[in-house]
Amino acid sequence: MHELQTASPFTIGGPVAPTQFLGRKDELNRAFDVVVQAGHLAVYGGAGIGKSSLLRVLAHAKAWEARGLPTNRRSLVLMDAAAVRPFTGTAFWREALTRLHDARPGDTAVISAVNRELEKDTLGRMEVRNVIRTLHDRNWDWVLLVDDFDHATHTHATYDDAAALEFLYGLRSLATDVGLEARFATAVATAARLDELRPPAAHLSPWYNHTVNLRLRPYSFQDAQILTALLPLGGGPTPTAWTDVLELTGRHPALLQRTCDLLARTLARPGPFDRIAFQRELLGALESLLIRLWGATSEVERMLLMLIALEGLGGRLAGRRRYDLGDIEAVFSRHDRDLWELENQGLIERVAGPGRQQYRFASSILEWWVIQEIESLPDEAALASREQVFAQRISRRQVQKIHDVLLQVWKNKDTIRAAGEWLGKLLSGFQP
Repeated sequence: MHELQTASPFTIGGPVAPTQFLGRKDELNRAFDVVVQAGHLAVYGGAGIGKSSLLRVLAHAKAWEARGLPTNRRSLVLMDAAAVRPFTGTAFWREALTRLHDARPGDTAVISAVNRELEKDTLGRMEVRNVIRTLHDRNWDWVLLVDDFDHATHTHATYDDAAALEFLYGLRSLATDVGLEARFATAVATAARLDELRPPAAHLSPWYNHTVNLRLRPYSFQDAQILTALLPLGGGPTPTAWTDVLELTGRHPALLQRTCDLLARTLARPGPFDRIAFQRELLGALESLLIRLWGATSEVERMLLMLIALEGLGGRLAGRRRYDLGDIEAVFSRHDRDLWELENQGLIERVAGPGRQQYRFASSILEWWVIQEIESLPDEAALASREQVFAQRISRRQVQKIHDVLLQVWKNKDTIRAAGEWLGKLLSGFQP
């Protein structure tokens, strides 16, 4: 019988509250070092990796005070660029200045300067510069934290290429304005590096060259163990159960939070641990995140993930050797940059194999998901379109080999290991 738990210590469905933020010591130190010196930071990484959570720590006054950094003359303003709809430069700065006003800086001159600019129909670099000059004169700091900054680079009918570049270069100008830059710091969160979002116009220097890039990767083993230590011990997990949780999730923050949350709630229920029910609930809890992780990869990256999954099966369908990927190393060698990117996203790991480098999934549940993606392709035409992403980089013979293997796996859907087998190792560590 388990003791009833009234609340889970884990966070699902959104950013972690600053008071519950665990680990990431090195990343936080780096982020604070940049913004304290009125620098400009770009935090980037894949879905659910913790970008929004880190920004919320930077926006939390008590987190500054805990580091001995006063906030009595510093306004911490957090906003979401995705909420500025439709996105335009004026709409962005109106939201930013409104939030600066709502932060109630304890200086009437600053508030008056913000109000004067908010009365104008159009807001841009010069209007915001007027506010920053007042901040400078009044010895006041403004830290602007922008989540989902990717949206500032997405054009639409009322925000064309020229308008986007005007906004982005205007932001750089504010960040590097000699004499005023010491009072204005920014930290933005994006899915990719800024140079990958919108390259500069050919005749201009990069609009992002004033920023410090900080890539978030999956938790370190130490940070992941801090989180899993919050799981209740009363359910009878074996000493290896926590390791199995890390293998299942690949230490990916959102996968780990959701898995631990479900485990905590399951172990708190009266009665024995129901493995079958847990399998069903876990797949349902992780489905939307797995879809996001898969959807955020490029066509080439998806194909590479499929090949790594097939290699992980060892050429076996229903326990028998049925296919051979051939010289898969030659395929991987021509896609080293794509594989490196998948590593940086925390989706795969590079391991030393017999005489060559090999790859494996960081998360076993993601590996299972990719196999399901192969099975779910609607027809042979869809299979053919997948492998054609390699056509420009590898030989026709290699493309045909990949096609033949995908076709075999697709035709033998019922022989691929079921979800229960993939999750069995994890579940065996938890006793009723």
